[in-house]
Amino acid sequence: MAYPTFTTSRGVAVGYVTLNNPDTKYDKDGKFNVALAFDADDEILQQIEAKATELAEEKLAEVREELESKGKKAATKKLSLVNLIKDEEDEETGEDTGRKIIKASMKHSGISKKTNKQWKRWPDYFNAKGQQLKNPPGIGSGSELKMNIELFPYYAANDKTVGCTFRLNGVQILKLVSFGQRDASSYGFGAEEGDDIEDQELEDQSQDADDGDDDEDDDL
Repeated sequence: MAYPTFTTSRGVAVGYVTLNNPDTKYDKDGKFNVALAFDADDEILQQIEAKATELAEEKLAEVREELESKGKKAATKKLSLVNLIKDEEDEETGEDTGRKIIKASMKHSGISKKTNKQWKRWPDYFNAKGQQLKNPPGIGSGSELKMNIELFPYYAANDKTVGCTFRLNGVQILKLVSFGQRDASSYGFGAEEGDDIEDQELEDQSQDADDGDDDEDDDL
């Protein structure tokens, strides 16, 4: 069955981003993960949320009907819908930032049910010009990205929840923030009036370096 796909608007990567290498902490087969924050009034975000809700509600009706057909009507009362698009909260104040977050992931490897052989996959990466990247630079939190996702409804029998997950297909890197790198806004800095200071070029100090032999003589 084909599930609907969307290409998001430009969003900001938040939290722990694992787009270059799969995260194996909670899944030995590895997962690529990214969460993007969007303005709550973003048109495409609203389309995605509406479709995800529709798919989840259809899945809920399907699960409810299946349980009732098996004589488990009481179990249907425990079913609950989960919206995986979350409101972003300020880390310090806990207040709503006015943005919403979509988390998407891709399973890195597994065993084919048809061939019983292992398969592996990676997201497709593109730069701002639409050119595909085979070996992209490290993509960290704060990067501005677009992503292509597939909406997949699910039922988790262990906690009786029904929802819609977002499967990652590919990302377009519009503004790169590498691992550990922070931009001015993350510190609360913005454009101000003042001196136009630029980085200085590092001088080659190899010829002036002291090998330390004279210092050893002085210590004696």
